[in-house]
Amino acid sequence: MNKLKLSNLFFIIFLVVLFFIASCAKNEQNKQSTEGDEEFKKMCAGAGYEWMHMKPTKDGKFMKDAQECWGCMVEGIEHICNKGKFIQFLGNNKNSAELLSVEFKTIPDKINAKDTAILMFKFEDAGGKPLKLEIGHEKLVHVIVINDDFSIFSHVHPEDSILTTNDMKNGGIYTINYTFSKAGKYLIGVDFVADNQDYSKIFYVDVAGNKIKLIVKNLSRQEIFGGYTVNLSLPQKIAAGKETTLLYHFAKDNKPLTEMEPYLGAPMHIAIIKDDLTGFIHTHAMIPDNMPMMNHAMADMSHMGLLEHFGPDLMAHVTFPEKGFYIIFGEFKHNDKAVVTKFRVEVE
Repeated sequence: MNKLKLSNLFFIIFLVVLFFIASCAKNEQNKQSTEGDEEFKKMCAGAGYEWMHMKPTKDGKFMKDAQECWGCMVEGIEHICNKGKFIQFLGNNKNSAELLSVEFKTIPDKINAKDTAILMFKFEDAGGKPLKLEIGHEKLVHVIVINDDFSIFSHVHPEDSILTTNDMKNGGIYTINYTFSKAGKYLIGVDFVADNQDYSKIFYVDVAGNKIKLIVKNLSRQEIFGGYTVNLSLPQKIAAGKETTLLYHFAKDNKPLTEMEPYLGAPMHIAIIKDDLTGFIHTHAMIPDNMPMMNHAMADMSHMGLLEHFGPDLMAHVTFPEKGFYIIFGEFKHNDKAVVTKFRVEVE
């Protein structure tokens, strides 16, 4: 009898242990399903991209019959769910410990409104050596500066402030002189090319002073910027995680603008930012396929195949990562002058 009771006791203990192991495995599985691969997530953040849950995409389009998964949204158009594929995308089969790094600091550390500060960027490869950057869209480093009420937008480069020397290139250190005209929080988006790959990093700067934050919630699709009338056409409802086409139409003095010029190696630069200063995307518009092509002999942008003049329509394909309000900044060029546009959209 005692042996039977003892046997039953051991059996009960065995069942409890088995249940405990199963519960731990289930909890770990649930954690993975709600958070994804933690190492992959860190790799994604380290490369300056967004971590999110959605169907995998390629070139902004959903993959057929694919299941939703946690993954890394690259350049706002490609959602990669597989860590191995992401490593392959980064090039050289680098793992999370070998990702290149960008160190950012300001001089001085504390900045007051209307102060001019030095923005310093230090680029390093996997081994901590200076990273050799390559020219992308006519510049080595593109820096986007946006403040938290979206009244300030700047697209600047080290070459704008100082002559880029070989010492800077060899040392992987680039600087920009920038004046912060208002108090508040600023996003500093950095885009660059290395090993024939595009990279993006995001940093933040707090500027002290009297904060006057006024966000204008204007959802108009037609605005005037610098004397140019700009229409932005897009779907009435924009869905997060799905490709959206932005169609711009430009006019001047009530006439279609057909003499637009390339700006920094693209028909138009576009920077998209969520209204909480997250979800940053830097992309470019293109000339619609149905636009009558002009004589390519006119184009002096042979490296990009860009026409010397074009317009009045431009388009871009964008995938907004999540729900919320976004501000879409655009930069186009006409008569050798860069003009900044700004629209606000809601994503459901």
